[in-house]
Amino acid sequence: MLATKFVARVLAARPFAARSRPHLPPQRLSPQSAVIKPKQHSEQTLARVLDTELRFEQGKYKEFTEGNAFLKQEGFVLAQSSDSAIMMLRRVVGKVTVEIKYKKNELIRNTEEIKAMQEEEKKKGAKKITEEERLQRMFHLLTNFIVVVKAKDGSGLIFGCTSHQTDLRVRSVIYSKDVEGVVKEMGKLTNKYLGPSFEMLEAPLQEALVSYLQWLGLSRKLMAYIDCSAIDNSKRHYMRWMDDVKKYVGGSQN
Repeated sequence: MLATKFVARVLAARPFAARSRPHLPPQRLSPQSAVIKPKQHSEQTLARVLDTELRFEQGKYKEFTEGNAFLKQEGFVLAQSSDSAIMMLRRVVGKVTVEIKYKKNELIRNTEEIKAMQEEEKKKGAKKITEEERLQRMFHLLTNFIVVVKAKDGSGLIFGCTSHQTDLRVRSVIYSKDVEGVVKEMGKLTNKYLGPSFEMLEAPLQEALVSYLQWLGLSRKLMAYIDCSAIDNSKRHYMRWMDDVKKYVGGSQN
């Protein structure tokens, strides 16, 4: 049940979790309503709002430590410098080194579930849907990451993957004699053939590649860990960003 526990931790940590105060709709300025406030007043207001939000986030933040024992058990090592938003899990399997790199996750609205909840709430005597259940059903959690499998000579495979609610989904598979060079160039135009779309492969080959990843350690539990640690990573950097902006605005008032 480790994966279920991790997913529950993910949902509890989400920025969209129920807040103690309502969000105001985005404010738009029109020529008629816009009022230019004194610079000092605007800075003080921004600093005050940042301080309030930062205190709120710090108050509900709980460091994600549940997965430490799991990583040790599975033989993975987490590597991340203090100033980097990129996280990397590393493990040696036989003659190859496996590196999993990721940064943050995304929330995709589940339109079918939203419609189903609306229909349920219309029925008489229907059980009230809790806020936690509503959030769990409203969104799909996605975490994109790459898996670099490399030999000592630098050759290997690069898998483009997604954890979808802790399910492993493969998007692409690249082979190169220089995997590190390809990773650095990913996202840029290239004249090299890097491999077919995973969806274009025959089913037996798809299944064999996924089984290979699972043998390398990409289990459902690891997907749950990646989801949770990506959430934690985003939260930590979000709070650091607010603190940096607050200090900058506060310093400019002097």
